[in-house]
Order: sequence, then C-alpha cells, then structure tokens
Amino acid sequence: MLPRARRVFSLLFSCFARYLLLPLLVVYVCRLDLNENFWKTKSFSSEGRSSNGGLSSSVWCRGSEHSNRICRFRNLCYRPEVDEFLFFHGMDTVLSGTSNGNNVKSPLADFTSVLGMNTHFFTFTDLPSSSALHLDPEFLSDATALIFKRFKPDNLMHVFHDDLIPLFETLRELCFDRHPLEDCIGAFTLVSFDGHSKHRYHFLYEIFSGGRLLQVDDLRPDQTYCFRSAVVGISKETVWYDYGFDHPQGPSSRSVSAISLQTFVAFILKRLALDRNHCESRFPNAYVVFLLRSHSRLILNEAEVIETVAAVTRLRVVGVRVDNEPLTRVIELVTCSEMLIGMHGASMILSLFLRPGKSVLELFPYAVPSSSYVPYKTLSSIPQMKLRYGVWENKIKRNTVTHPNRDPEHGGLDHLTETQRERILSSDSVRPHRCCSDPEWLFRIYQDTVVEIESFAASVDRLFSSETGTDSFVRSIDWFYPGPIRNIFCLRISRGFVLSWDPPWNIQFVQSVPVFYEIWIQSAEQEVRSVVTNLTSHLIESKHQTINCWVSCSIKTNQNTSLKQWVPCK
Repeated sequence: MLPRARRVFSLLFSCFARYLLLPLLVVYVCRLDLNENFWKTKSFSSEGRSSNGGLSSSVWCRGSEHSNRICRFRNLCYRPEVDEFLFFHGMDTVLSGTSNGNNVKSPLADFTSVLGMNTHFFTFTDLPSSSALHLDPEFLSDATALIFKRFKPDNLMHVFHDDLIPLFETLRELCFDRHPLEDCIGAFTLVSFDGHSKHRYHFLYEIFSGGRLLQVDDLRPDQTYCFRSAVVGISKETVWYDYGFDHPQGPSSRSVSAISLQTFVAFILKRLALDRNHCESRFPNAYVVFLLRSHSRLILNEAEVIETVAAVTRLRVVGVRVDNEPLTRVIELVTCSEMLIGMHGASMILSLFLRPGKSVLELFPYAVPSSSYVPYKTLSSIPQMKLRYGVWENKIKRNTVTHPNRDPEHGGLDHLTETQRERILSSDSVRPHRCCSDPEWLFRIYQDTVVEIESFAASVDRLFSSETGTDSFVRSIDWFYPGPIRNIFCLRISRGFVLSWDPPWNIQFVQSVPVFYEIWIQSAEQEVRSVVTNLTSHLIESKHQTINCWVSCSIKTNQNTSLKQWVPCK
C-alpha cells in the first residue's frame, strides 16, 4: 500500500503545483514586475565595497554655484525614512568641483530648472564609509540615474518648459560624444524624488527613460538604496521664462537657442511616431486648431468664435479639448495646423510643435494685460522659431463672468477684507505681482469670457495675413560672433590720422550680414570716445601727436565683444 500511497500523493502534489501554485507564482512575479521591475537591486555584500570594507562615494561637479551646477556621483545613496541623500566618505572618495566641499546649509545643485525656486535644492548627509555596513544598502539598476524633481506634473506648460526640455538638454550634454543620441538617452534612468503621483502626462517622462520613470514612492521606507552612477542638476539653458518668485514674471535673461528647442521637438515627435514631413498626406486640407476649455477660463460663445475663425481664414477649424483627447493626437493636430488659437493657459505650450511660419493667437480675459504674461509670446519670438504671434484682449467689462465665491485657489474673494474685495472688483488691470497666489490675479484669470466678435475677427485677420516674423537675417544668427579684425594700420596726415583694417576672416562665410565696427579713441588727456561705422577705414581728426585706438567688429551695434585690436597712432 505504501508505493500506492506515494503515487497518489505525487499525483495530488502535481495537480496542486500545476493548477494552483504555478498560477499564484505567475501572479506574484507579474505584480513584482509591475511594481518593482525597475528597482533591480544588488546586495551591498557583493558590490560597492571600498578598500576599507565600507562604501566609498565620490562626486565630480561642473558649474560655479547650485543654480548652474551639474554633478555626477558614484555610489550616491538615499534613505527614504529620513528623506536624505547619503554620501559615504572613505579612502577612495573624490570631491571635485564642489567649492569648499559639502555644506548642508549651502545647496550643491538644483533638482529643478525653475528659476528662483528655493524648495528644490539638493544636499547630502555625510557618513563615514564604515557606516554602510550597518545600513546594508541595496544597489538599484546599473543604468545611470538622472535625479530630479517635477514642479507641477499635471500642468502641460510646466511639464514641457520646466521638466522635459531641460531634462533633454541635460541628457544632450551628458551624451555629447555618444551617438545615436536616442540610444544614449535611453541608457539613462529618470528618477523623480518629488512625491507627486502619476498623471496623464506621465508617459512623456517615460520617453526619456527607456519606458520607465522611477519614483520615490516605489521605495520601501526602511531600506537604504544606492545608485552606482547618478547625475544631479538640471540644465537651465533652455529656460525662456521666469515665473517670478522674487519679482513679477517675465522672460528669463537667458538667450535660448531655437535649435535646442527644435531638436527636442524632433526627438519627441520621433518617439511618438509622428512626422512633420507627412502633414500634407495625413491632412491634405489646411486647418486651424482651436483649444477649447472645459472647467475654467471658459469662452462662453465658443460656437460663434469658431465660426468667425473659419470665415476669416477660410479654413476648417478643429476644436480640441486637451483634457479629453489623447495628447499624442493633439500634438499631431497642432504640428500639422496653420494656426493655433486658445485662451491663455498651459495648453498654449503646444505652440512649441507648430512648424516654422505658422501662427499663434492667444486670448486674454478682462483686466489681464497681455504685456505682463508672455510665456508664449517669448517662445514665439525666440530667433529661428519663426512663429507669428498675436493677442486678443477682452476690453469690455460686461463681457466677463467672475466667480468671487469660489475657493481662494480658484479666484474666490470671500477670504479678503471688504476693502480688498472692492479694490479688486473695481480694478481694470491686474497689478504686477509675484508668483503664485496673488488674489487679484487668481480672480481675473479664472473668469469666463464672452468674446467680442468684431475685434476678435480683426485680430485673426491681422495675424493670418501678416508676414512670417523674421525681422532680419541678423535676428536669425544671434549665435554668430565675428572674429578679430586684421591688419589694423594707422596713417598720420595733416588733419589727424586715418585708421584702416581688414574685416574678420570668418565674415566671408556668412552672407548678407550687416557688419559694424566700433572704434575707441583715447587722447593724450586720457579722454575716451567711441565711433561706430560700417566701413573698414575712418578719419580721426586730432591735434594730438599720439592717440591710442581699439577696433572691434560685431553684426549689431549692441553685441558685446572682447576682441578689440589696439594700435598706437603717432
């Protein structure tokens, strides 16, 4: 009976393993893959030891201060329990480019590209190498981690301007000698330490990270985690707008390159399987995209406004509600359109995807001056973006519907004093303010609008019939700086001196560029005067026996250059 019992037991166990245990194991593995697939860990016991048995961290930074510094780490660790990054000092530690080393009171780098934001600084906590033995850290994926914090991942303007474009520019720098760029970018892992939950725009971040965005919420709070290779610090070279945490908002002081922005657009379109070159075949009939709003800042006569656009442009008008449509589809529609029209708001950042020569018309509610809120005007005016930009403002107070009884975050006024409410209600223009909770700004920006058709039609017609905004060739080559002038020579004559020179040699490679020469003249009395000319010679009338002259070349009169050539005139 014993062999028979064994056969029965074996059969029962086989059925149990096949039909119950195996499915449970599959479910467990799938859940593990979904939740922890990208936090692939390796025990500290097998890797990461320094020469003294502990863990040794190192950092190499470039940049003069936290706002422009990018740092690359070896063995950077994180402890979720205390929300601190850990740096282990050992015999092999290197601290390069960190000024006076780490000082927790002085940020080392920024987690974000947002200008003036003082809540997204990176610092680390110092620990001796040997302490890693007690913390028993786990190493995450071997891919280099790019660590950052999102500002507002539910807002499309902030997603592109603050996060995706700066991240792309950072990765371009890190991948400068590795091609193809797409493969290099895919080798990095984006790691977000902001605590924001996933949003409908989450997939855009995953484009940059091999199909994944790692988040701090995925980590167990009682475990210490380490990155074998990590980068902290985000490039701000593409940041064209300052939200005004310290002062009223406006364009940033940076000279942003349209080439960088267009390279980003091309990358995104390729990853979304979209192609600008196929617009004519995909959409043979030209059209205008009108961005419609569903929850706030509504256009109350939407249908009439759309009919007006169609009548003025004689084109089909496609109304799009960004919140209700797949974003990839919206980007494709905007990319292939002739004009983008919408109320001031985050979705207007989609004008980034317009082809050169196309148009942007931005609408503003009553008392919101278009001259004070210019993120999309600034984008359109970046040299070589070549976008035509226009505005329409509601100038008629009776054509606005306000909501003073809403909560303060959405423009309500009930929390204010009667004097404050009366001032705001009677104002016809929002006063300059800092970001981000000014009650007058919120009250006006959340109001709804009845668009006055006659003035709106004039704005559409004026923009649609205008020439592409390329004011001059000079404006499109702001990257170009002439070299030093050559063969400078000074000849004495009875009236003074004749100064002559040859143009910079690199001028010959840029056609039709108006060139200016600035001459600085210093007399014996040390008086200095300057002259600007477009010639390669200049008569200097002087009674002095000796003067000093400097000559520099530029393609516009306000272009700074240090390439001044000196010659003494005797």
